[in-house]
Amino acid sequence: MRWIRQWRQWGWGCRRGLLLLACLNSRLVQAQHEFDAWRFGEYAALQFDAASRQPVVVAGSALSSFETCASAADAAGRLRCYTDGTTVWDRLNQPMPHGQLSGSHTSASQGALLVPDPGSPSRLYLFTVDDVEHSLAGGLRFSIVDMNLHGGLGDVQVPNSHALPLPGPAYLLTEALTAVRHANGTDFWIIVHGFGTADFLVYRLQASGIAAAPRRITVGSVHGTGNVSTFPMPTVSLRASPDGTLLAAGVPGQGVELFRFDAATGTVASARQFPLTLVLPSGLEFSDDNSQLYVVDNTQRHLYQWDLATNATTRLATDVIGGMQRGPDGRIYLTIAPRATALGIIASPNRSGAACGYQPAAVPLGTGASRLGLPNFPNAWARPGLNLTGPAASCNGQWATFQASSALAGATFAWDFGDPASGAANAAQGPQAQHRYTRPGIYTVQVTATTGAGSVSVRQTVEVEAEVSLVFLPLDTVACTGGQVLVRLTGYVPGSSFAWSDGGDAFPEHPVERSGSYTVRATSPGGCVAEATLSVPESTCLAKTGSLPTIITPNGDAANQRFVLRGLYARAWDLHIFNRWGREIYNQQQYDNAWAAQGQPDGVYYYYLLNRTTGQRIKGWLEVRR
Repeated sequence: MRWIRQWRQWGWGCRRGLLLLACLNSRLVQAQHEFDAWRFGEYAALQFDAASRQPVVVAGSALSSFETCASAADAAGRLRCYTDGTTVWDRLNQPMPHGQLSGSHTSASQGALLVPDPGSPSRLYLFTVDDVEHSLAGGLRFSIVDMNLHGGLGDVQVPNSHALPLPGPAYLLTEALTAVRHANGTDFWIIVHGFGTADFLVYRLQASGIAAAPRRITVGSVHGTGNVSTFPMPTVSLRASPDGTLLAAGVPGQGVELFRFDAATGTVASARQFPLTLVLPSGLEFSDDNSQLYVVDNTQRHLYQWDLATNATTRLATDVIGGMQRGPDGRIYLTIAPRATALGIIASPNRSGAACGYQPAAVPLGTGASRLGLPNFPNAWARPGLNLTGPAASCNGQWATFQASSALAGATFAWDFGDPASGAANAAQGPQAQHRYTRPGIYTVQVTATTGAGSVSVRQTVEVEAEVSLVFLPLDTVACTGGQVLVRLTGYVPGSSFAWSDGGDAFPEHPVERSGSYTVRATSPGGCVAEATLSVPESTCLAKTGSLPTIITPNGDAANQRFVLRGLYARAWDLHIFNRWGREIYNQQQYDNAWAAQGQPDGVYYYYLLNRTTGQRIKGWLEVRR
């Protein structure tokens, strides 16, 4: 009973609380079809019917893999692609043109994982880890599968198999790989484990890509011996609960450890040990109400159920080997032999003991066969039924508005703005709420929807910006009537928009053609507004000796096609052209008046001319319009 009391103190709740919350989460998460197309084993393929949710054998799979396999479907359940960790196939069972991967192999227990790109519904991230037979040398790698390529059949972007950073050059990872949906309902946490360490490495995948460095969390047992040649099986499985609050890890020679996982911060904490010692815990899976954990010990061929509320364990079978995967129908599917023509099932995983309904060889595979692996999926693919929208950034002292929406009938909404210093103003009720932050920083906003069946929460972060102070950089040169000078700003927040008093382009660098007073207003992503004014004096213009164009139209009509230094002897000048982000895109010594923006899009460019003989310099801007 001590474990039950302690887990209640941790906030994981008694079994009734778990069931109420998990049933709500289950309804929200399971109404999806991205898990419906399975490819695994020796040419085995199952398609879960969208209406009945029952698995149907389909033909044509090109995959033959001992363990590694992952597949992905679209929102309607139609196959998009699948992989064995070394090759990526399209829905027509053909290898994608650039689908050959490196640094990964087919015998890693969780060697591949397909995760949707939070920034693009047409792209998938494919993560891979290496296997122990290849000394785990490949580490963690990712490729991007773009379903818009290859005529809509999809292809892997080139280059592929990008290596992600590890804590050191000799650092090894186990064969375990999983993903957890972020609390904001959009991003993902990619989770792996160090070999010969007690380290979890947690990478954040978001719309802007993968975070440059992982969160390194040392907790629980050491996985593996540190010498890959003397212990043939490192950690073989990581599995997250459907609600993202629990993370289970199989530790060979020890058993299973269960951790708390914070889907808002990517933190792993508070290990709890499976009551039995297991030699090789290869398969792990949670019930869809998060109340039960199922474990397969490959050495003893035993299947166990662990009731997380009572801490009771039940041995359900003695003829199981391999992996497990929860299906979109809520049942758990099992491989039952190193090679089998059917899968086992746990028909009612939420029920305790024998009532869970384990059935061996319950799902025939037709002409295909299972091996030790089933498709590796994230804990949740579709967004939860509760959505939170609000600004990613806000300005200090200004009101930030947040909106919650849900399909749950009769739901009530409660807000926590992550700003306890604001006192009673830190909480609000209703689908829409406002809060005014008075200190710069990063805050976590949470909204909780409650119905008679329980509650579900989502979170997002908001960065509150300090006030902006704009500063003009020294002028490159002074301007006069008929001349040009580049006015440059600093002190603004990256991503700001700009409005100039003379109607110039909305960039922090602005070319002016005459003396006078110029005012700019900058608006940051969080809505902070700042203004600054600069006086440009009149003086001799560097471009006075020539008449330099401010626009060219290289559209093939033989007029104004090239950037011509009218009034200057072009061969006396070196030319450098920069795009609006300051990257040099062209240069030529002893310029020949031939630049026509070849291969460059329309827009504003900046030029720099140098006369090596006189030392004279001219800077200006040029518009390309076709």
